[in-house]
Amino acid sequence: MYKEDYEELFKPSYYLMDAGYDKPELYQAFYEKYNGQGIIPINCRNTKISLEGINFEGQLVCAMNHLYVYGGNDNGTIRILCPHTCGKCSCERGSNWCTSTLSGYIGKVKIKDNPRFISSPFRGTESYKKLYNQRTSVERTFSDLKDNYSLDNLRVPTMKKQKYLWIFVVLLCLRQD
Repeated sequence: MYKEDYEELFKPSYYLMDAGYDKPELYQAFYEKYNGQGIIPINCRNTKISLEGINFEGQLVCAMNHLYVYGGNDNGTIRILCPHTCGKCSCERGSNWCTSTLSGYIGKVKIKDNPRFISSPFRGTESYKKLYNQRTSVERTFSDLKDNYSLDNLRVPTMKKQKYLWIFVVLLCLRQD
């Protein structure tokens, strides 16, 4: 198989990483070059000042600092809904303060404008946490392979043999489940 064939086989939608990789350029590259999104916790040391409408956890908030409600994704444009009219919070000023419509504020934000803070699924939601938990699950599996199967201290003469040994051990682990 050629490199192009592998690129067609492997097109992830999400790139799951820890907070050490929280760099705006990385999010932009994932979105523009690889058509994916970074699922990375915000590194507070990397964030100097919170942007207007975004809290320090990277979540979109209204003027009263309530979390917006996710209203759907339409080809990279996310609809955000007023949390007061959705019943998610009790706003001190009510929904008439930010808009005159009965349905409350409905806004649209584009992921391409700031893929670090605007993502689908929203940061802090249950689906975002489920995606990130997949990363920690893989980390636990790698740790188990290294500790219990001694794959961190291999004594195999060539990389090719080492690769086949890894594949063999992973298959054995999958067979046990």
